[in-house]
Amino acid sequence: MNKQSRNELKMSLLELRNSINLDKKNWKHIFTTNCYAYALGLDVREQNIKDFAYIPGVISGVYKKIDEDYSIAYPKLLDNIHDDLEFLGINFREVNPLEEISNDEWKIAIFTSFLACDFFTEIVSDFHFLRQRENGIWYHKEGWFKRPTNKDSNSNIITDPSDCYLRGKQYKKCYSLKLNK
Repeated sequence: MNKQSRNELKMSLLELRNSINLDKKNWKHIFTTNCYAYALGLDVREQNIKDFAYIPGVISGVYKKIDEDYSIAYPKLLDNIHDDLEFLGINFREVNPLEEISNDEWKIAIFTSFLACDFFTEIVSDFHFLRQRENGIWYHKEGWFKRPTNKDSNSNIITDPSDCYLRGKQYKKCYSLKLNK
């Protein structure tokens, strides 16, 4: 039996790009996607893409040591996210969460859980993503086993990710994303 390489996509890049759906109202793959999948609009079972696909950097193949790493330097996390976006053909730019964007763009917000500092570099133990829907409200998928929600840890509707409370996580930045045609 010829085993699939861990770094090889199980679906074509075109199929993966065509799977991005930002208008989807009902998230189907609750147990096999996380917040990163939701932010990217990928309601696709992780195992249909590749092992650990929804850890930033895995889709693009830059994140190698999946099982050994329980923390990551914040700049490396950003590099991994950028590499995935570039691999998927998604343009990105940093924006203010309240900034107006064009109709063919969408916004995601990044949160992290601080672990330590190492030579002036922030080390994070966890990441979390939110995505703004067309109605201006921000939604997120809390882990692998919950449906997307528009509420923070205090049960408030999220209208500004920089001003919401997600227990144990700190707002870091917001990107506007646009799928290349």
